[in-house]
Amino acid sequence: MSKANDIAQRITERLSSIRSADGYQTDAGLNVFRGRKAVPELPALILFEPEDLVEGQAADGSGSHAGSAVNAQILLPFDIQALAECDPAQHMTTGHALVADIKRALFGGDMRWGGLATHTRYIGRSIEPRTDGDTTVSVLVQIRVGVVEDLARP
Repeated sequence: MSKANDIAQRITERLSSIRSADGYQTDAGLNVFRGRKAVPELPALILFEPEDLVEGQAADGSGSHAGSAVNAQILLPFDIQALAECDPAQHMTTGHALVADIKRALFGGDMRWGGLATHTRYIGRSIEPRTDGDTTVSVLVQIRVGVVEDLARP
């Protein structure tokens, strides 16, 4: 596959560990999806992969020889959306619990993802406003994973 896919798979596995039986505040890890816009049931976590952020690139100029790497320093953006049912009066409490669980799952382990990455950065989080009568909370946690990638051998 590719380094980006392997990292995304490891993130998905970590997110799947979010279960109250394992000490988390929520069971958001029961349903984890990659790139899905609609989910069949809640709670759910969805991993999205926006456009790569290229920080730098180095090449030997040829790109056609077996040993000529075209290395790029890339920040792989990963956005994690969590959706869960909630008591409308506890919307923000449930939202904060989801954010805390996601942070704990992602940053409680190896930040180099088994040697695939150079680092992982926390970018931020948001909790969507709730409309009257809505019993669903939606949060977004954003991270960036730094990698050095030979573009000819992703």
